[in-house]
Amino acid sequence: MKKPKVIGRSVMYATKYLSVENFELDLGNKKKTIPVAIYPEVAAIVPLLDKNTVILGSEYRPTVDRTFLSIPGGKIEGDLDAKSAAKRELLEEVGYSCKSIKKIFVYYPLVGLTTSRVHIFLAKGLKQENQHLDEDEFITPVEVKIKDIPKLIKKGKIADSKSIIGLTMMIRR
Repeated sequence: MKKPKVIGRSVMYATKYLSVENFELDLGNKKKTIPVAIYPEVAAIVPLLDKNTVILGSEYRPTVDRTFLSIPGGKIEGDLDAKSAAKRELLEEVGYSCKSIKKIFVYYPLVGLTTSRVHIFLAKGLKQENQHLDEDEFITPVEVKIKDIPKLIKKGKIADSKSIIGLTMMIRR
């Protein structure tokens, strides 16, 4: 089976963290242009407080006008690797450091629309510190019992893909 070949790219829109490009594809018998969102890779972390409890962040999301519970996560920026970025997000968003961290999964959230990849880690041996929120973040750390996670997902309280995947992978370990 022959695969499409990218023969050209042009920027349609660009900001500091996100750009949209047109990818021109050669399909063999014809050409096609598709829009692709270029977004940095993301690191996310499941903070396991004890064998029965995780720490999630409660945060209002103006894009959908709702408050959700989610695992800490953010862009991998500068010289940081995914593991270091996950540790940074753990401290910034919920105010914890960890003794151990292990990568549990990597996935592409919207493989047909964006180049982004999400690295999910599991943190153990948590130590409470101070949050270091970005100026546009308003996150409240919340202790959540692991047994309640499926119900929170079903009710839509936990609704983003990184949190659903990360928490499900943690539960199934």
